[in-house]
Amino acid sequence: MRKTLASVALATAFLGSSASAVNFGLFKISPEIGASVGYKKTDLSLNVNSIQELSGNDHLVYGAYGRLWLGVFGVMVAPQVKWEYLSTNYGSEVGKSKLSNLQYGGILGFEIPIIGLTPYIGGSYSTFYGQVNQQNLQNTWALNFGAKLDIPFTFLTIGVDGSWQKPKIGHSSSLDLLTVSATIGLSF
Repeated sequence: MRKTLASVALATAFLGSSASAVNFGLFKISPEIGASVGYKKTDLSLNVNSIQELSGNDHLVYGAYGRLWLGVFGVMVAPQVKWEYLSTNYGSEVGKSKLSNLQYGGILGFEIPIIGLTPYIGGSYSTFYGQVNQQNLQNTWALNFGAKLDIPFTFLTIGVDGSWQKPKIGHSSSLDLLTVSATIGLSF
């Protein structure tokens, strides 16, 4: 009797962790949309001819994302779109910059059976909207990383998502940008 109850509990936990996805035997499809809030760290590398001193402040970052998880045998691939709002304060003369970032690309992960945890890594093309030091940031590539956890018996996911990128500003300056955010999403 105990073995039967343990088997039923284990099967229920396994099925509950994948209840929010369409599962075709070995193949899994799971769209996910969500929101993120986190922290950004910036370092501005200026060219040697610059006379203006700029110091980056670390700020709260928030955004939204969408992914389409496709998997076989636990190996998950997801095209993704991600938007983040980055308000930045550089120096007293420059003032506050309103800056946002749109990324689109793909990530690769592995879903750990039974617990529904999927660590991932990937890359995205990154476009910036807004200015820093009255100059536009050039489009670049971003390294994406993180993990998501499917909450059993619900359509919710929670996780940690991050990206690192180094866009150029002007001819020889660049912005070292790291964001790490907590995410909450809906998985269908």
